[in-house]
Amino acid sequence: MHRSKLSLFLFLSVLIHFFTSTCLFAQSRSYTVQGKLQDRQQQAVEHALLSLLRLPDSSVLSKSSSRRDGSFSLSAPFQGKFFIRISSLEFKTVQSASFYLDKDTILARPFIMDSDAKQLAEVNIKAQEPALLQASGNKLIYNVGESINAKGTNTLEVLKKTPGVIVERDNSIDLNGRKGVLVLINGKNSYLQGEELTSYLRSLPSSNVKSIEIMSNGSAQYDAAGTAGIINIKLAKPAGNGFNLNLSTGLSYGLTLKQNTELSFNSRQDKLNVFGNYSHAFGNNAYRYGMTRTQDDKVFQSPTLDTDYRKTMGGTIGADYELDSRQTIGAVFNLNAVFGPGITDTRTTIRDAASGLLLNTLIAQNDYYQQNASRYNANVNYRFQDSLGRAFSFDADYGYFDGGSKNLQPNTYYKADGSLESSSTYRSLNKRDIYLYALASTYQFNVAKGKVNVGLKLSGVSADNGFINRLVKGTEESIDYGRSNQFDYKERIAAAFAQYQVPLSAKLKLEAGLRLEHTYSLGQLVPLAPGGQAPEDIKRDYTNIFPALSLNYQIHPEQALSLSYGKRIDRPSYQNLNPFEYLLDELSFWKGNPFLQPQINHKAELMYSFHQTVISFAYSLTNNYAAQITDTLQVNKVVMMPKNLGKQYHASLSIAQQFKIKEGWNLSLSATGYHVRNKIAFGLYRDFDLSRYAATLNVQQTFRMPLKIKGELSALYNSPRLGGSNEIMKNSSQIDLGFQRNFFQDRASLKLAFTDIFRGNNWDSKSRMNGLYLDSYGNAESRQVRLNFSYRFGGAKVKERQQRDNGLKNETQRL
Repeated sequence: MHRSKLSLFLFLSVLIHFFTSTCLFAQSRSYTVQGKLQDRQQQAVEHALLSLLRLPDSSVLSKSSSRRDGSFSLSAPFQGKFFIRISSLEFKTVQSASFYLDKDTILARPFIMDSDAKQLAEVNIKAQEPALLQASGNKLIYNVGESINAKGTNTLEVLKKTPGVIVERDNSIDLNGRKGVLVLINGKNSYLQGEELTSYLRSLPSSNVKSIEIMSNGSAQYDAAGTAGIINIKLAKPAGNGFNLNLSTGLSYGLTLKQNTELSFNSRQDKLNVFGNYSHAFGNNAYRYGMTRTQDDKVFQSPTLDTDYRKTMGGTIGADYELDSRQTIGAVFNLNAVFGPGITDTRTTIRDAASGLLLNTLIAQNDYYQQNASRYNANVNYRFQDSLGRAFSFDADYGYFDGGSKNLQPNTYYKADGSLESSSTYRSLNKRDIYLYALASTYQFNVAKGKVNVGLKLSGVSADNGFINRLVKGTEESIDYGRSNQFDYKERIAAAFAQYQVPLSAKLKLEAGLRLEHTYSLGQLVPLAPGGQAPEDIKRDYTNIFPALSLNYQIHPEQALSLSYGKRIDRPSYQNLNPFEYLLDELSFWKGNPFLQPQINHKAELMYSFHQTVISFAYSLTNNYAAQITDTLQVNKVVMMPKNLGKQYHASLSIAQQFKIKEGWNLSLSATGYHVRNKIAFGLYRDFDLSRYAATLNVQQTFRMPLKIKGELSALYNSPRLGGSNEIMKNSSQIDLGFQRNFFQDRASLKLAFTDIFRGNNWDSKSRMNGLYLDSYGNAESRQVRLNFSYRFGGAKVKERQQRDNGLKNETQRL
């Protein structure tokens, strides 16, 4: 049944999309004028702004910019008398004589541009470095590429420094105290989630990241996933004519020595641009965490030392080719890998709660003697854009994720006097093969005074997950069929959207959109026991409509007020749907939930901006709120599992402010205060109505010092807050200090950074429920000293090519 509905949905969507695109491309005849720009030395002038104006009213009909060879193209939707105006930062403004356009025309002679030394000097005087934090429209932007303290680490660590973002101890990503974040890479879907997404972000060096954009509400062109908001990680790409190469290498030390290297290049000749990069990070990472659990008159204390020996490597190769002034094709291939062993050592003491007497001790070890997580992704794309406001894009992506681990887990119980009580050893073999694909197209055109953007997308995930648990006795091993299974998961999402932007008046603008998504998924649990029960199917088949609305009132050029509304969804991850029970140690388990439903969020936001100040208030309601809970199992064991618990109410007030304290000393501040209320139920007679106020604060300062040294001081603070269900997270903080000195006409730079100086970046928490008391703590190797050196070879950096306004910014991280 689902296949027929999905086929009908796709057929109608493609038909409407094709009909709309065809009709609008075939609309009234346009007339094109082409030419070239040169300076007095007959060198091509690029990046100049050209406007085609109609006579006699001088109304602008189309705009364009000159390309690298100085060529340009302008279009008019009708015949008539026109003239061209040309402006540039480096040259005086030029205005052509009037001419009559009644056919496509190529100008025989180039326009000659005269340099404007005065204007160029004024521009250079006013030029300044981008602030670390910027507010643009409904986005808060963290310019990672300008940060000294962000060098020499990975993207997951950089996210921890991003305003409003909290990376929890399980590496889940929260935004302003809420889970369910849509993570984009260059506006596109990684199609990874959970541990797979974490491995990818850990393999992505921070030097590859240009900026991180935070959006509370997304438009209809984005995927509907992400009830907490959207994080778009924009990667840097070398810019310049000819051949350019950037090299960065560094060392860091916390508890052990680490080394990182990144190499990127681009070669741009005429219409062809080839680019690529390579990176690696070698060294060990240490984590310390633990839990104190009180249950049934017993106290369990479990400190753990976790050492991660894994290495990360990654690379990219790609090319763009300009077919003509309006069309570009491109292809990109990425590889990211995390591989190597790891080991955790846990010592659990079991005591009588009343007397404190030692009853037993459990020594457990997880020896991950083999671990790997590799992601391969290929993309081909096509872009079309003309000067009449029409744009078309098409993207095809295919990816493969290969992950797995082998773990030997001995568990040994000792009596109070230290004598051996019992022992058992398990070997777990985990294998994950995930295949990903996506096809997406968008078309943009002008209608009346507004702009229409429509698009289609079809994405799919196929995941094969095998878990085998073996009981080891001496030299013999046998499969524990009760703790082994094969879980296969398939998901298909077909989506269509339409969006309209129109000025209602000189100051008031409206943006309205509607997105339709049809989801079909099938999870199949296959027991491995011979002659066991039949495979268990977990099916989902549903369609959702997601409206998005935004009103923007421009009070004056530097003052604006906006109101937005959006509906979003978080679908269950495939791991959370697997009803299998995983052994963490002999006293704790993790189990999936096949009855987990998507959670739906409604959010409204009011934003005010004035000069360098942005203030926003947001309120949201989440139905079918889902979170992981820790519950009792038998007398002395606990089980962790995800559940739909009820409703969550969330209100927040945020402010972003830029200060210029004095010349060469700038400060960026971002603060959010929020209130969370969880109206939830764990089961019969176990209802909770929990609420809490919390806040996050992020301060970044940059300052000039003697000897041409640039300094950076950053601080972040997260107050105590309400966690996933009934967990109270304790406060955490981090203070970083960095210095940078450039050499060789700014081609080389040396950066020295001290991170988490006071070692405040911890993940401590507590929870209480029906006789179960949990107190957890933990920290990573966040206090480090880092030294990085970078050098840029090749020609001087030039302006990057004009960004094409396509609608493909709608991807995310879930499977």
